[in-house]
Amino acid sequence: YGCRIIQRILEVGSQGQVEHLLNSLVGHAGETSLSPYGNYVVQSVVERCSSAQHQKIVEGIGQHIEELATNCHLQAVVSKLLNCFASAEQLTLALRIASFPGVMHALSATGRGKGLCKRILRVLSFTKERGSTARVPRQPPSEAVAVAGA
Repeated sequence: YGCRIIQRILEVGSQGQVEHLLNSLVGHAGETSLSPYGNYVVQSVVERCSSAQHQKIVEGIGQHIEELATNCHLQAVVSKLLNCFASAEQLTLALRIASFPGVMHALSATGRGKGLCKRILRVLSFTKERGSTARVPRQPPSEAVAVAGA
């Protein structure tokens, strides 16, 4: 219930209230992402925070990468991060996850984790092909066309 109140403040609060709340929440994003309800708050924060705050969220998430394969709430937050970040931030997060021993393998063994694993690999391959200044699309062009035609 409290998480929904925080999300509501982020949606309709004054600029000062929202900024104060964002600054308070960003420092606890890693731990909060592990929670069944807190992960929704972190996802709301990701949509509204600045680039500097995104970087702090990545640092917080980075302390919990070993839990990524087993925590579906953290997986949802990382997925949101990869969809909302600018390319350089996407690459930083993807590299951190991919370089942690065993995480990609463990992710690929679960249904939800497979999608996240594909997204991480897409970020890594896209930035390698096009450089780190281009924003990575949510789907490769072939998948986007198939979805549009359906």
